[in-house]
Amino acid sequence: MRDFLGSLNPKQESKVLRAIQLVQEFGPELGMPAVETIQNGLQCLRVKYASDIFRVFFILGPDHTMVFLNGFRKKTPKTPRREIKLAVRYQSDYLGR
Repeated sequence: MRDFLGSLNPKQESKVLRAIQLVQEFGPELGMPAVETIQNGLQCLRVKYASDIFRVFFILGPDHTMVFLNGFRKKTPKTPRREIKLAVRYQSDYLGR
């Protein structure tokens, strides 16, 4: 997540961090269009800033904390499978600890 946030300009980063705050405050029950369920507890926070679209994957940890796994700038209509696979790998790693 640090690499993703570091790749954004200050305004983009601010918008993504504000969206993260909202989902932390109100939970994944925000639903569409803000939060999308991907699979097996993996959630996707959807953020739009100007013409840019960002996605941030997260899960609810065993102690009900939100764990933000990775994010990316969306450039295609569908979420790339490689990004989902990366999030699933991070999810497995986190839950395995």
